[in-house]
Amino acid sequence: MIAWLKGMVLYVAHGYKWSREIADFVRWSQQYNLWCKMLFFGQQLEKELREEVEIQRQSGPQNLLELLQDEFTKEQYRQMRQSQGKTGDGDSTLRSWVSRGYIAFDEVSGNYRKTEAYKKKYG
Repeated sequence: MIAWLKGMVLYVAHGYKWSREIADFVRWSQQYNLWCKMLFFGQQLEKELREEVEIQRQSGPQNLLELLQDEFTKEQYRQMRQSQGKTGDGDSTLRSWVSRGYIAFDEVSGNYRKTEAYKKKYG
């Protein structure tokens, strides 16, 4: 913006005639302005960009299975659902994960466990 304004001042001062020298100066002025901004504000801009990316990464729904440990109880699963704002008991989701081969139910311990196939594919 500032480079364009400088170019317009030169255009008017040059009798309303555009020249190659004015165009070159405007381009140089723009690049110099960006270089100065990056020199003085580059670290701050990078920090804010990383924070923005992290905010975007955390927004929206998350995979509940990814949030759980490799082995978990039904109660831990329900607590995770509640912490993510989900309602209901979530039994249908557990059945779906079992039928897709993501988790297996261990009848001895009463816990669910992520399958090796799931860990290889998504882990």
